[in-house]
Amino acid sequence: MSDHQPLAIDLQTDPDVVILAHPECSPDVTAAADFSGSTNAMIRYVEKTQAPRYLLLTECSMGDNVAAANPDKEMLRLCSVRCPHMNQITLEMTRDALKYMQFVTEVPEAIRVRAYSAVERMLRIG
Repeated sequence: MSDHQPLAIDLQTDPDVVILAHPECSPDVTAAADFSGSTNAMIRYVEKTQAPRYLLLTECSMGDNVAAANPDKEMLRLCSVRCPHMNQITLEMTRDALKYMQFVTEVPEAIRVRAYSAVERMLRIG
């Protein structure tokens, strides 16, 4: 965490800062942000824009990914703000859930079909 810059921003005096929010942020935060999208969408957005500074409102390691993909751009990160759901599921928990078939998730067919299509597209893209 020591490599993160302290937050030094005042939107009144520094209106050129672009605010990027992860979609898992609260609805009022995503509505107020300049852009809301996944980590990869944020990376693409930053690559295509030329703002002087970006404020990343996302989980710490996801913000690190956006900054690492854009080392030539200034990133401000609120690393002390963490999504309460991130990092709660461990690899061992996932293994055990699959090994012991512990959980059942029922997905409506219409959603399953759309989700399957999205996964197929991601696999094709690589």
